[in-house]
Amino acid sequence: MNYEFFLSKEDYRSYSLLKYLEESSNLSESILKIQEELSLSTFLLKKTIENLNDDLDELGISEHLKILTTGTEVSLEIDGHYSSGFLLSNYIKRSIYLDLLIEFFREDYTTLEVFADEHHISYSSAYTILQELKKVLKKHQIFFDKKKLYGNRRNIIIFYYQLFLVTDISYTKVYPADVIDKTNQFIFLLSNEYSLSVYEKKKLFHYLSVNVLAEKSKELEICKNIIHFFSEEGVTKIKKLLNLSSTTFAYLVLIWLYLNDKVDQTYIENNKDQGIEQLNDYFIQKIEERFKPLQEENTGEIRRELSKIHFNILYYPINKFDEFTINIYFFRQNYPEFYFYLLDYINLLTEEYKELSRDKIFLFFSYLMLVINHIPIKLISDPVKVGIDFSYGSAYNQFIKKNLSLYINLNVEIIDDEQSKHTDVVITNMNNLYEEGSPQVVVWLNPPRPVDWGNLTKILLRIQEKKYKNSQNK
Repeated sequence: MNYEFFLSKEDYRSYSLLKYLEESSNLSESILKIQEELSLSTFLLKKTIENLNDDLDELGISEHLKILTTGTEVSLEIDGHYSSGFLLSNYIKRSIYLDLLIEFFREDYTTLEVFADEHHISYSSAYTILQELKKVLKKHQIFFDKKKLYGNRRNIIIFYYQLFLVTDISYTKVYPADVIDKTNQFIFLLSNEYSLSVYEKKKLFHYLSVNVLAEKSKELEICKNIIHFFSEEGVTKIKKLLNLSSTTFAYLVLIWLYLNDKVDQTYIENNKDQGIEQLNDYFIQKIEERFKPLQEENTGEIRRELSKIHFNILYYPINKFDEFTINIYFFRQNYPEFYFYLLDYINLLTEEYKELSRDKIFLFFSYLMLVINHIPIKLISDPVKVGIDFSYGSAYNQFIKKNLSLYINLNVEIIDDEQSKHTDVVITNMNNLYEEGSPQVVVWLNPPRPVDWGNLTKILLRIQEKKYKNSQNK
């Protein structure tokens, strides 16, 4: 979900500028390019920079994020302590849209007139905000009643869970004290049994809290497929650990633990879920048709990961309102074989299973992580063959080879001297060493500079993409 619609025009411009500079290759860009990309006039860009710097100062992070204008360029100085995500969460926290949603969540809402008066805005502005929220949430079967949201209960719970997580909102602002106490006790017990990072504890806190409130209102529900998916032993273990009377709540805890990789296969029922298995088989069939048969030792792990992805999509889309802001271009550069294949596969999948069309982004990213982590790239494409031929002898060549494996995360094979005729690229410190028509030569200084590594990476990526396209044509 795009949470940027919560922002005022001014806040949206400031956030967009920071995010744009953050993602630029050198953390800087020309004024003209920024104006063109962000559709800003000279006056608006100047005003946006002023507003952004004021906000960074007000938030107390101006020492960590600085916007500088020098001549015809705008640049960003960062020290790694904060990112644009911090600005986004704070902008959402001061949004009137969020205040209205919190009132509905806490069931404090009375009338639109009272809300407008308390927030010092006109009735027409409050009405516009409510209508915009209705329009956005209607797509997810979520509607506004007199005092609360109604409709798809599962979607309402997941929506609030993700919203409160993105905003990093204070627990006391949204949850009653007894819910906070109860959830903290659950977190304590679960963290003794399962390994949870600091961020995972925060995620789990919001997830449990919204479900505790839903249980109070007798609004918890799960589909039958979920009941059959998990083993009785797994559910019993959760009920006993948390001292729960509600089996439904135990299933919901188990869902979160499963989708966040906290439980092993003993929690999963042996009976195969037909819907999940069908999608698993389809994925494996198509990838083996396009490339090579998967190795047996990989297939079991791949099936388990696929089951998780497809459980998420079919039965409990916990990531439904996630904001996928990852720069996909990085993966296109570094894993072109996987990237281009999955673009085609997602289109093929959603033609066959039209109900999955809304989940294209989630599926693409999930599948991408799956194939990168569990399918050896050498099963998919031929490696780029690299020769190392420096004037300092075998020890220095070995040093370069060792560092190559650390710096270059690509499908690369180091070729011995006697196989040099098969190489795609030769790295050397000597000029005019190879004749024309030989492998592409990259001349480095001794030792190599960052720019040498950067140039080699670009060349390897170009060759890798060319090899992939050639394999497609074949």
